[in-house]
Amino acid sequence: MTMISQSTSVAPARMACTMTEDLIANSRKMKCETGTDPKTTTWANGDTQSSTHIKEGGYLSFVLKGFLIPYYLVPDMPAIDINRFLLMALLILIPVCTCIAGFSEVGFGYQFFDWSQQNISMVPNLCIAFASMICIAYFFDLEYWQKSNCGLCFRNTWLVLTFLILVALILFSVDKFEYSSLLLFVTFLPIYLLLIKRVSYPDEKPRDYVASVSGPMFFVSVIIGVSFGIFEGVSVQWNAATLVEYATKAGCEPDFSFHVQCRDSIDSSKTCFSHNSNNTVSFSGDNCTKTCLAVYDGCHHPFVMWAWPFMCSATLFFLSFFCVFFQSGIKKDRLEDLLPMAFFKTWSVLFFMLWIVASISGAAYMQGLTSFVMCLFIAVGILAGITFIHPKYRRKLAKQVEEKLGANMDTFRSLVIVTCLPIFILYFLVSFLNQRVRRMRSMVRQLLFKNDENLNANNPLCSHRPSLASAMDWNGWLTEIASTQIQGMKSWDISKLFVWAIYWGMAFHLMFVLVAQFSIVFLSWVIYKTEEFNLWLLTFCLASVGIAMFLLPPVPGAPIYLMSGIAMVPVAAKELGGIPAAFIYTCVISILIKLAACFLQQKVIGENLSHYVKIRQAVKINSDFMRAAKLLLAEPGISAAKVSILCGGPDWPTSVSCGIMRLDLLPIMLGTLPVVTYLVPLVLSGTFMYLDGIMDTESKEYPWANFMVSFCMILSALVQYALLIYAASHIEQTMRERKDEIDAIPIDQEVKNADDDDIEMINLSLEVSKWEQLPAWVKMCLVLSLLTMTISCYIVYFFGDKCFMEYTLTYTIEENLGGSVWNLLKWPLGWAALIMCVLSSLLLLVFSCWAKKGAVKKMNYNHSGGNLG
Repeated sequence: MTMISQSTSVAPARMACTMTEDLIANSRKMKCETGTDPKTTTWANGDTQSSTHIKEGGYLSFVLKGFLIPYYLVPDMPAIDINRFLLMALLILIPVCTCIAGFSEVGFGYQFFDWSQQNISMVPNLCIAFASMICIAYFFDLEYWQKSNCGLCFRNTWLVLTFLILVALILFSVDKFEYSSLLLFVTFLPIYLLLIKRVSYPDEKPRDYVASVSGPMFFVSVIIGVSFGIFEGVSVQWNAATLVEYATKAGCEPDFSFHVQCRDSIDSSKTCFSHNSNNTVSFSGDNCTKTCLAVYDGCHHPFVMWAWPFMCSATLFFLSFFCVFFQSGIKKDRLEDLLPMAFFKTWSVLFFMLWIVASISGAAYMQGLTSFVMCLFIAVGILAGITFIHPKYRRKLAKQVEEKLGANMDTFRSLVIVTCLPIFILYFLVSFLNQRVRRMRSMVRQLLFKNDENLNANNPLCSHRPSLASAMDWNGWLTEIASTQIQGMKSWDISKLFVWAIYWGMAFHLMFVLVAQFSIVFLSWVIYKTEEFNLWLLTFCLASVGIAMFLLPPVPGAPIYLMSGIAMVPVAAKELGGIPAAFIYTCVISILIKLAACFLQQKVIGENLSHYVKIRQAVKINSDFMRAAKLLLAEPGISAAKVSILCGGPDWPTSVSCGIMRLDLLPIMLGTLPVVTYLVPLVLSGTFMYLDGIMDTESKEYPWANFMVSFCMILSALVQYALLIYAASHIEQTMRERKDEIDAIPIDQEVKNADDDDIEMINLSLEVSKWEQLPAWVKMCLVLSLLTMTISCYIVYFFGDKCFMEYTLTYTIEENLGGSVWNLLKWPLGWAALIMCVLSSLLLLVFSCWAKKGAVKKMNYNHSGGNLG
């Protein structure tokens, strides 16, 4: 087997080294060591790993390093023996193909959907049965029943029955939860891989085994993805005709709430449009237009069945990326750098891309995206649980995370609080019930064996596991483990964590509600109002709106470019002689809008804000991160680092920060020009949206336009993903490798003095707001603020389709929202989430005012020598 190294220049030497088996490369990056122990593997970085099957290689590492992320973010991945590689790929392909055949449109998806609908009445009983099985298993400590053969058999039987009930529950709930089939797949796959390990590779370390399946998993994901792309591009494309055909087959009920004119004139329960045999849609009546297709916006089953192979491929690809970081054959210093931060950065980028897509599509795809992300969370959680099943691995990983995050640990904890608060509450509630059951069992045990001196030895429930007896003798309100965890939490600054958690919730609402929902409505209104303008007036209006939107901090550039493609291309095509010329004109105008916005953000906003010490202090101008970014951006010429920061970073913060750091304008503008790499695909997406919505002389829609919309959006998202990753990687590398140059950058003395002056107020605020010292009513305000914010975030995230109307840039307020923008919010969940967010903000304001008043009072007390007069 050959290995592709981190540097292509040494690849021939590496191949020769492997082929002759006696040539040792002297390069520091490459070592070829053939130990006498056949179980020892030597890696490209010189690390060793014990494994019977792992051999030298790195196919997946080469692909990821060459196309997605820098080499130092991905450890050298093992390439397994070709026979094992093909065998594992085949074994992974079996459940993949089975699920695609059973759940997707290319197989028996509609037959399965009908069968699921017929058995939906069983869901409540299955929910009760599943909850009962889980409760009994937990309350009676099923994990301890494994020493005796009888106990082990009973435990395994119980677990199998519980899993089968869960499978049945997921299968029968497809009608209520469209993505339940994908959830079943991501739940089953890790368990399936674990069974393969138990049968075929029982002696291999779990971490090494999981890492070894990354290559076959990636290979299968590529096969499925390419096959789906060919099928979707050549055979069945997702367009209006496909939507109507599949929605009819799935039995979707049209929603005429805001589309009364879309009812059929004869049968009011049917739509005024229908699918034709030549794969087109015919509309009957003057008021029946393509906007009537929105009556099926609430029916997601057809799209899920059509896109199931793609979602499966994306899931495998994502999991293959995570499996890489589980291998144990990495040096300790690299492992500590890679594991915690790589996971954190990957999820951060995933949510950033989720925000971008939500900003483009509004509520149209939010439910699908959030469901897909939740499935990824579950899959990663199960894989991590299987890999780090031993407690010492979990403790080691938790310690690495805490050490790596350092001062940012509280920020991470606050994020965990706002995202997992309901889970924590449920966990401690169940822990309380579990402890009550244990105490009752302990009382029964004492009654049965009260005269026995050797109680544990004669107890059939505990003799084989002293740890169970110890757990039953614990006399706390919660289990010993939960009590220990709460004791560890007492060292946390609860008040500060709660406040930061609420701020996380505010940021979520800002990005996923205000920007992702209402900005789409505004831009669609602009498109509607300007559709009758001539080209020059339209250009002026769209440029003005685009620049104004760019000047708003939370608004990304993606929806602005998309708006230009939708609104400007049709008008420009009439005056410039065709779609190609109109597209080029729109791209040029979009680039000019971006550059004009960058100029205003940097020179007008950033440089003016740089005069204020509080602003420079707020952006942490003296931090290593900001000075590393300044070092890269101030370098002469156009470098990959500079381009990735300027084009991959958020629009407003990046340009304004350049102004605050007083960087030269021209190099920054030139470094921003490569934004065309994702600007052009977004303008193309808008153009294809326009083409998808018009009819030619034969009343046939452009069948390929909808496919190209999706393709261009995915292409743009991938480019933004790569730029963002490279930007973060370059800054991190600079902070690590160019520390002396960073330290040589002069410190902003005014900011340093302000930081020193604020230390007293910050310390006093923290002291005044310590949880133990807070009055009861202040604690109540903070707790209610956290609870309402968390509940509102959960409502928006998990029930987005019940909070907001489906709305995209091609819709209009009159036709799709009944003439009122407030109809975007659905009753009751949409309004409930908004009200709870506002209430949480007001309660936080009350707490902040109280804490600030207390800190000022205490400062005055200290300065007066303990006498306030």
